[in-house]
Amino acid sequence: MEQSPYRDIPDSPEEIRALKLIQAKLAGFTDDFDDVLKKFPVSDTSEYARYARAIAYFRYPDIENGLKEINSLLQQNPANPYFHELKGQMLYENGDVIGALPSLETATQILPYEPLILTLYGTALVSTNRVEDLKKAIEVLRTSVAYDPNNSSSWYQLAIAYNRLGDTANTALATAERFLLLGNLAKAKFHAQRAQELMKAGSPGSLRAEDIISLANRKISEKNN
Repeated sequence: MEQSPYRDIPDSPEEIRALKLIQAKLAGFTDDFDDVLKKFPVSDTSEYARYARAIAYFRYPDIENGLKEINSLLQQNPANPYFHELKGQMLYENGDVIGALPSLETATQILPYEPLILTLYGTALVSTNRVEDLKKAIEVLRTSVAYDPNNSSSWYQLAIAYNRLGDTANTALATAERFLLLGNLAKAKFHAQRAQELMKAGSPGSLRAEDIISLANRKISEKNN
């Protein structure tokens, strides 16, 4: 630390703001409801306090006050993707799937390569069970797994979307990816073989299925030795 060239350089206002928002988000999601309101009372109208309270109300649950707080934040800062994400999550998890879609779509437009936001948006799209939304969900979820292929929930939602559209081959492949991540090698191998049977030989999907089969076989062999 003594040798660091940044030792005496103060944090920028942007860095301080980002840290305070992170702290508020952590408090909102991890602290007890009463503790959040003690730390961030209603009289505190700062951005950080409203963010923490919005999350706390959402978890309580008090969706009316949660939406009131997050809407005030969005009015002040409509370009913050995490505020849109939170509003979408609030609505989705309280049963208003259709109402959640615009907020989640906006969040992905502002921050198009954030896998967790993409997966939440894709999950909401799958939940509508409308053909156009299922097609959009596949597009969104494939982008999500391209940036984070290690989220089993993304593969699960992708498999649901493919299945509802009658795409058995890609349902099997997405399911194989999921089970490989979960460590269920027998099921990963089974579904990968199923995908391979349904896909054209040499296609990207068929080659990926072969990779999964090889990985599963190797790991099974390692376990048995």
